[in-house]
Amino acid sequence: MSENRAEQMEMTARKLFDVWSSNTIQNAAPFITDDFLLCDHALNRQHEGLDAVVAFFAETEDIVGLDFKLMDVVPDEVHDLLAGRWILTATILKSGASVSAAGMSMLKFRGNLVCEQNDHYSATDVIKQLFKSHPMRALSMARRDLFS
Repeated sequence: MSENRAEQMEMTARKLFDVWSSNTIQNAAPFITDDFLLCDHALNRQHEGLDAVVAFFAETEDIVGLDFKLMDVVPDEVHDLLAGRWILTATILKSGASVSAAGMSMLKFRGNLVCEQNDHYSATDVIKQLFKSHPMRALSMARRDLFS
């Protein structure tokens, strides 16, 4: 096990998650490959390339304070993978409701760059939180993301 490789993978993952939290998604370019694939398994959606990922995050324009706090990471440099456990917190502009979700991401590396990120979390948990303070938004999200 190469300590330097594991450290490099963790550093890249943390920088990428900082970009996701900063709402400057276009700044992910130094950390991802040109054909980067973001797979949101909770919403059953895939986005290939930085432009598609930027467009995906733009869909959440009524969400502010998006923060992906990467808690624990486990690098597997033999297979070029890194597993990361995170907690997402955000605020919905229209209602002021705060939501949070725990999740896990599997990052696949090609060289020093991330070529694929697979996110796993419970969209149902987020919708339940939204429903308490903003039922119409929750129904809209459920209809669009879970049943399309």
